[in-house]
Order: sequence, then C-alpha cells, then structure tokens
Amino acid sequence: MESLRDALSGLTPQFFDALVVVVIAIGLALAAQRLRADLRRPRVDEDTRPLQE
Repeated sequence: MESLRDALSGLTPQFFDALVVVVIAIGLALAAQRLRADLRRPRVDEDTRPLQE
C-alpha cells in the first residue's frame, strides 16, 4: 500500500495543469497543420491545367 501511495504522490495539481497545457499545444499544432494543408490544396472550382497559348 505504501508503494501505491508513493506512486500517486507525483500526481499533483501542477502535473495535471501541465498535462492540459501539453494537450492544448498538441491540438493547436495539429489544427495549424490541417489548416495549412487545406489552404494549399487547389480549390474544386479552379482549373489547375497550365494555360495553352
């Protein structure tokens, strides 16, 4: 029982605050990556063929 108490003593409110910040940062990074990919993709109504002269 003592070892369980020692293992759980590291789970402080500061640990969970840091965990929330890390999860938010990862989510923002993934959202930015998806937004960048969506903005670089050609639009459906655009003609991507080169102009012929």
